[in-house]
Amino acid sequence: MTIRPLPKEPLPIRLVFKLERAEHPRLYDELIRFRKGAKRVNRLRLLAYDGLLAQNGVLPHLQYVPVRAR
Repeated sequence: MTIRPLPKEPLPIRLVFKLERAEHPRLYDELIRFRKGAKRVNRLRLLAYDGLLAQNGVLPHLQYVPVRAR
């Protein structure tokens, strides 16, 4: 994976993806509670941000433990 430096003028990021319950049941169950739209998108945004903070050790009560490849 190539990580590029941040541009001077950040561009918006648009994401379109399909999430199936078989792939990530906990995430699916959490998001399906909300109808399509802003509430679901905001919940996903919050979960992603909290995950990022936990992964970087900013949230000490949520320790990120990397999973080893099998």
